[in-house]
Amino acid sequence: MLYRSADLKDWEYLSTFGPANASDGEWECPDLFPLPVDGDPDNVKWVLVVNINPGAVAGGSGGQYFVGDFDGVQFTADPDSLVPTDADGNVDLRHCLWLDWGRDYYAAVSFSNAPENRRIMIGWMNNWDYANSLPTTPWRSSMSLAREIELATVDGFPRLVQRPVLTLDSGEPARTIQNMELLHNSLLQLPHAMPGSAQLIDAEILPGTARTIAFRLLSAPDGSTATVLTFDALTSRLTLDRRNSGNTAFHDKFSSAESAPVKLDGGALRLKVIVDQCSVEVFAQDGRVVLSDLVFPGPGTWAPTCTSKAAQPRCGNWASRPCPNGGTVLQCPPGPAGKSAQRP
Repeated sequence: MLYRSADLKDWEYLSTFGPANASDGEWECPDLFPLPVDGDPDNVKWVLVVNINPGAVAGGSGGQYFVGDFDGVQFTADPDSLVPTDADGNVDLRHCLWLDWGRDYYAAVSFSNAPENRRIMIGWMNNWDYANSLPTTPWRSSMSLAREIELATVDGFPRLVQRPVLTLDSGEPARTIQNMELLHNSLLQLPHAMPGSAQLIDAEILPGTARTIAFRLLSAPDGSTATVLTFDALTSRLTLDRRNSGNTAFHDKFSSAESAPVKLDGGALRLKVIVDQCSVEVFAQDGRVVLSDLVFPGPGTWAPTCTSKAAQPRCGNWASRPCPNGGTVLQCPPGPAGKSAQRP
């Protein structure tokens, strides 16, 4: 329900929206704001964010959104934002619009009056399925990275894109791997993160005829545990798998693998992955798709690797340098493929 107030004490009822799309759980933490589409100030749409628990696409808590119009009284969702019910009254959650396809991005709301009219959003990295059982003390999880959100035309419709708010200019020299080719079943050892800091992996990958590309993140020295991020070119799905990530036994609903539909763009898969002490946030295709999960790896599990199966993918140029906070930046900006790896 929408209300308005001039003094934040006396409230006037305006209208009601919903139920619509994912509605089997409790709706809470709503947010409503305008955004220009593709940066065009003459084409402004409104975004209604509705967090739901339970009933999200990955199970338990999550955040969905609708794109439409708001006349100051009533929000009206665009038809392409609404998912029809089947004969039994059910909704295919895979067709709803989600802020995040992972398990741990909930109660997300944005800041008003940010500088330069930027819309910045932040969420709680947790899920009520297991929130009270996390192996942490005296807190229960943390907030996500702040994300700048925009509306962009995706497949002909306005959709949210999200980019983490990061400061990357460390002033340190970069280590580079240029025009990398990854052979079938070969292993590319990526630069380690510095202990006690976060790591950013920024890559553009050209899968070619490869069936899968996989990153093993927060991998144990003996390879016994890791959080695995996999792109399957046959199904066009990106999966974040934490089932063997370390400590998963504290709750029977924690061990999970989340996946989202991701289309190649000009044959390329672009990833921005932020790996922290107990979290992985994945931004695919310039933020069109996001996956965020908590993980609880064992000590010393920082070595990331990249592998391919069933043919030979190609990558662009890789560079690694420390973040301003002491972390590691690993970049793979667009570049020509097909040459041998060149190392500094």
